[in-house]
Amino acid sequence: MSDIHARVDPPGEQALERLRERMYDYIFPNVPRTLAELAAFEQAVQLQYEHEETEREKYGDVPPWAESFKIGDFQMTLREGALRREAVCPAARGLLLRSGLLYRGAEGRR
Repeated sequence: MSDIHARVDPPGEQALERLRERMYDYIFPNVPRTLAELAAFEQAVQLQYEHEETEREKYGDVPPWAESFKIGDFQMTLREGALRREAVCPAARGLLLRSGLLYRGAEGRR
């Protein structure tokens, strides 16, 4: 999967909020606790947005990471809510990993 993003229009606040929710689901049970973690999380959200828009330009209305699609009156949901690992932008995943937000240790993060 390529990690090169096309120039995309800035996201609206609603689009960002929906993507933040999906990213929170992806890093669950972790949440950003420090300023560094919050900055990494927000940067990952931005990278993911650019990645999804680039994929949408390449694949049209039903990119490989799509969760649902609609053709005429027919609508199908493939998976509700959370991002799948293969759908996460490699650069965003790297940021989350380095910040510790993907750590799932027995005692959790401190």
